[in-house]
Amino acid sequence: MKNKVFIYIFFCICLVPLLTMGISDSSDQVANQILTEVPKLVDEAGKININYLSEFSNFFDDHIGLRNHLITAEHRITAAIFGESSEEKVILGKDGWLFYKETLEDFQITNPLTDRELYVIETNLSLIQEYFSNNGINFAFTVVPNKNSLYGDKMPYYYKHGTGDSNLDVFSKTLNNSNVNYIDLYSVFKNTDKVLYRKTDSHWTNEGAGLASDAILKAVGKDATEYYGTETEVVTAQTGDLYEMIYPSGEDKDIDVVYQHDFSFEYTKPIRSVEDNFIRTACEGKSGSLYTFRDSFGNTLYPYLADNFANATFTRLIPYNLTLPVAEGADTVLIEIVERNLRWLYTKAPVFPAPERNISNFKDATENAVISFSETSEIDGYIKIEGRLDKIDNYNDNIYIKTNTKIYEATLTGQDTFVAYIPISEKTDNFKVLTGILLRRN
Repeated sequence: MKNKVFIYIFFCICLVPLLTMGISDSSDQVANQILTEVPKLVDEAGKININYLSEFSNFFDDHIGLRNHLITAEHRITAAIFGESSEEKVILGKDGWLFYKETLEDFQITNPLTDRELYVIETNLSLIQEYFSNNGINFAFTVVPNKNSLYGDKMPYYYKHGTGDSNLDVFSKTLNNSNVNYIDLYSVFKNTDKVLYRKTDSHWTNEGAGLASDAILKAVGKDATEYYGTETEVVTAQTGDLYEMIYPSGEDKDIDVVYQHDFSFEYTKPIRSVEDNFIRTACEGKSGSLYTFRDSFGNTLYPYLADNFANATFTRLIPYNLTLPVAEGADTVLIEIVERNLRWLYTKAPVFPAPERNISNFKDATENAVISFSETSEIDGYIKIEGRLDKIDNYNDNIYIKTNTKIYEATLTGQDTFVAYIPISEKTDNFKVLTGILLRRN
């Protein structure tokens, strides 16, 4: 009899998640998670969906009753017994600290930038600065350090810090010796003893955003009142993004601070959230127009910047379309990116007209190139040329597109790939591809 009772209890427990499907708590999205929608057995054309069973399985996994509670329970048990995270994207650190798994290779220095990658990134940033300079726009670029680059002592013991220079170390040394207006936030943050990142979130605190803003405003020539070091108040923060990943039904809260400062800017267009692709602001009594290409660190950074410009635009869109701030009449442009995404500058080419070059004695590599072009591009009046070379002779070789009358420098998008936006008037059936080293003035 006792055995039957236990069997009944067991099956009842197993049925609970199935019976509770549809209850809102069982399918709440956390940490920007995208849940699978209900699959259709027959599509709009009347055809049978041959992937229905696998799609329904994914839907069931995402919407099973008490899903978040079950996930949270599993992760808490694993953390308590083994001291590790069973969520593949989250590292369980010391003293309740959580880290983003994607930053691990930077922390352990297991995937260093090659000479070619480093050169491509530097070259592309130089081209960006040149484009804005030619349009009378002040440009600055900054990299936000990974959380464990600053607080590596909170990483678990079984993840050893790599030896030698990290990608950010090498990258910073390179840019500090280049013509790029680079803001070294890593050095700025290392020079303070305060903890300026949240324990259960991958981002900085509001105080950290204020410190970053001080450095940025100074670098772009703004005579602004500094935020960092002024009076703050401790507050309860929103649930950390990393905490939500590992404990989706958990209710623990992080702490943060806010400056005792009232912002004066206003939104020129209502926003739905700080994650909006575009945020536009205006601030009475201030001067200048700022255009910022930003990532999620900009969620807390933008108010400090917006409060110091008459007009400001903040966008999350990638690739960076450099023609937009020019069209809007911005006088200052900022690009902000987190350390773990540095290689985006190597693979995601910005959109802007290719600069003309007056060069000679460069190698004709047309026979070793495959190119294509499209008359429909992100820039009106320009064609988009993309291509790949069989090989690159030197790590610091640039790539050029020769039309019948002019030569343009292409933007590098990888080891041997490139893209260039050329005036449609220069379209020809005989594009030439040239390679060679162009020395840039620091």
